[in-house]
Amino acid sequence: MTLVKKYDSKYTMKKEPIDVKVMRDKLGFTQEDLARKLNVSLSAVSKWEQGVSSPSRLAREKIEKLLKKEGEKRSE
Repeated sequence: MTLVKKYDSKYTMKKEPIDVKVMRDKLGFTQEDLARKLNVSLSAVSKWEQGVSSPSRLAREKIEKLLKKEGEKRSE
């Protein structure tokens, strides 16, 4: 007999969806620019924008840092 733990979704960490295209547009980047900055493939950025996949935690953090950095430049 195999014991299987029951999956309880309330204990899973859910990532909030992010709109990569909106963030990319705020930065004034092309998909290729963003891919280079994040060190990911162009197809990865394209898939994020299409909703096929989501950016990793690390990629999300890098995008947030880019947005923060760009915001600081504009406020100067």
